[in-house]
Amino acid sequence: MEDLKMSINQHLSLYDAVFNYFITVNKKTDARNMSRKINVFVDENNLDSEMKTQYEMKIKIYIDKDISAIPYIDSMLENADDKEKAVRFLEKTYIYKENNKLDDAMECMRKVIEYTPDEKQKQIFQNLLNNNLKGL
Repeated sequence: MEDLKMSINQHLSLYDAVFNYFITVNKKTDARNMSRKINVFVDENNLDSEMKTQYEMKIKIYIDKDISAIPYIDSMLENADDKEKAVRFLEKTYIYKENNKLDDAMECMRKVIEYTPDEKQKQIFQNLLNNNLKGL
């Protein structure tokens, strides 16, 4: 990948796509390794260090389901549109459920339902809520 002639933005986009793939298929070690690679790339190319924070938070949210990511998610909620709010509350739902905070998880799922625009998705989320988030 490093030998391909690409711009900095193209490289970063490719790394981002690979990172997100590893998150999606729950390849924890590969996602962590890709995050480290992105951090080095950001440093080597003098890019905004906030990018490193974003990838570190994705690891905490999607891989570790680390409760310490909640304030970060809350800060992202401040300026979010409804669609993004649904995603952020879903992230919080996963984290709370994984950390045995079912009441908090269910409250966040209610927010997911409130902000989700798609009726089919709302129904799926409502079914999860009705079943105490079993299967989430």
